[in-house]
Amino acid sequence: MKSFLFSALLITSSAIAVTCQPMIANQSTTNDIYATEIDNQEKAGFNSEIYLLANPDVVKLIQEGKLKSALDHYEKVGKSGKNPQGEAIEGYFTGTSGNDTVTGFGQSPCLTGINFEIVSDKKGQFPIRPKTWGVGKVDTLIANKGSNNEFLLGSFITVANPKAEPFYVGKQDADYALIQISPSLRIEFL
Repeated sequence: MKSFLFSALLITSSAIAVTCQPMIANQSTTNDIYATEIDNQEKAGFNSEIYLLANPDVVKLIQEGKLKSALDHYEKVGKSGKNPQGEAIEGYFTGTSGNDTVTGFGQSPCLTGINFEIVSDKKGQFPIRPKTWGVGKVDTLIANKGSNNEFLLGSFITVANPKAEPFYVGKQDADYALIQISPSLRIEFL
């Protein structure tokens, strides 16, 4: 598993977005990832494609029949495990092009109401970009008690996405992400 660099973006619309940006040194090709069983239908929830991209060693375990899927790995190892660098393994929970309620689980869920796509013709670290920007969307992101919750409210720079921009901008009060936090839950914004 690869280490992750957490970076914070201060969005000028006076919102704070905490983003998770994986740093991948020797990334597997996206063809390796597509060779595994991935359901390409748009669904809110655990994002297997991004998880496999961030954890290329899991692809081999699936191909060898040791695991059923990326979600199988996350449920058995990732949600409470650590990578070789001793860092918590992140789970990626994304939305769709419609309005969504996204809830993650595990010790380090990264939540967003936006869906991402892997851009197979881009070579380099983490070739993903948002499929939508949240314009006209209302999403609910639910924090997980006892976890290091991260809320992705803006894009980050990748080889497939050259500019970091906030999500949910364009239709005034008609597009936003509501973050639900229980009163006993502590959240830190960097």
